Formats: sequence, C-alpha cells, structure tokens
Amino acid sequence: IKDIFNYLHDKCNIDTIKCGIVRDEGVYKTPQEKREKIFEAYNWLTSTLKQKIREKKILNYNDKSLQGKLHKKKDIISWEMIKQMYLNPKYISPCHAASLFGIITANGKVYPCEILEDKLLGNLRDHNMKFMEIWKSEKTKKTKDFILNSKCNCTYECALTYNILGNFRYQPRLVSSLFNLD
Repeated sequence: IKDIFNYLHDKCNIDTIKCGIVRDEGVYKTPQEKREKIFEAYNWLTSTLKQKIREKKILNYNDKSLQGKLHKKKDIISWEMIKQMYLNPKYISPCHAASLFGIITANGKVYPCEILEDKLLGNLRDHNMKFMEIWKSEKTKKTKDFILNSKCNCTYECALTYNILGNFRYQPRLVSSLFNLD
C-alpha cells in the first residue's frame, strides 16, 4: 500500500486520495492473518492521509467551504471508529439505517442498509412506487427497533457517514472543524 500511495501521490501528483477498508461480505470471511494485514495497511494509509491533509498535500475537500470542512472531519472520525472496531467488532454509537438512509435495489427492494439483507422492508413495485409507505410502515419501525436494541454495528463507511453526521456525540468535533479549532 505504501508503494501504491507513494506512486500515486509523488509520481502522478494525485492530491485527492480516499480509502475504504475491505469488509466481509455474504458468506466470505476474511482469514484473521489477512484481516490483520488489511488493518495494518489501513492504519498506515489513514495516518498518512491525515498527516498529508494537515500539511495541505492531500486536498480531498475544499477547505474553504463548510461542507468540505465537515466532510474532512467526518472522514477522520470514521477512520478512528473503524480502527476501533475492525479487528474486534463492537458497538460504538447508534446506527441510523432505516431512519436517515436505506438501500433501494434495481428491482425495487428496500432494505435498511446493504449489510442487513435479511431485513427486507418492502418492494416499491408492491407499493405502487410509494417509498414513504414502506419507510413509515410497522415493519420498518420494528427493523429500526431491532437495529437500536441489538446495537447493530459494522464498518460500512457509507453508513458511518450518516451515523457520524446524525449523532449528537460527534457534533462538537464537527462544529469545531468549521472554525479550525482542532
């Protein structure tokens, strides 16, 4: 990963680099020794990105915009969360799946997130394409309760974005980033 990063950043002059960690999907389980290597590479890459962002050598977002500042801080919080739970999965904060976000497949199936494939909320085709009928249904309410009560957790970075932006716990850090206080 170091060689790839250095080639892209130093040789190709790429100044926008993002990373996402490999996670288990479906029936495939990543062997522990590979998970440890993935974690080591992720840890190195996110630490390097954080340093290069501070040095203004990586410019993933427009630092002059509020949105850019928020997203930069959100990435850093997300990296920290993933480092805490990748090797030892654990609950850190509530998940907002089926509340702030959901997944709609090409054939109209609505899920709370891409991980909970066994929690189909409904199909748009069965509801005359009326998403809110599904979103406000009793089944969705029960699924949201399941997510909260089971302390559902994962390293799905798209979900973490909503969970960070929608959780009051992270608001002070996000707001302070707007004023360059961190």
